[in-house]
Amino acid sequence: MMKKSISLLIIFIFISACSNEKKKLALFNPEAFTFNLEPGWELNASVRVKGYVMERNNDEFKINLVYYADIVCPESDTLKKAASGNIVKISKEEIPDVGINMQKEFDSTYVAGSYKIIFHVRDENSGQTAKAEEAFEITK
Repeated sequence: MMKKSISLLIIFIFISACSNEKKKLALFNPEAFTFNLEPGWELNASVRVKGYVMERNNDEFKINLVYYADIVCPESDTLKKAASGNIVKISKEEIPDVGINMQKEFDSTYVAGSYKIIFHVRDENSGQTAKAEEAFEITK
């Protein structure tokens, strides 16, 4: 009987420890590519977000993410906050991950070369931040 009680206690402690594990905000699967628009280009970029805290209110879950994206140009200039936004989702079920999508037009004054987009995300429910980057090309 004692061994059974100890085994049950160990299992309970293990399950409790796993359920209290703090989520870590993470960005994954960043993508960025351009389309030629005469006379310029359009950037389409996206990233997935997971590990955010879903605020629970009765039977609803709420996600609150704030994001922006910087673009690093070949001349080492950076377009600060080239795109930004806020994702607020309310759902009856937990949502394992969400996507951020953005578009940015570049006129013909931008040079051909290697660029980089840097996504910055803040989870307003937990205060955690994360970032991810992806390279893309503008070709003439």
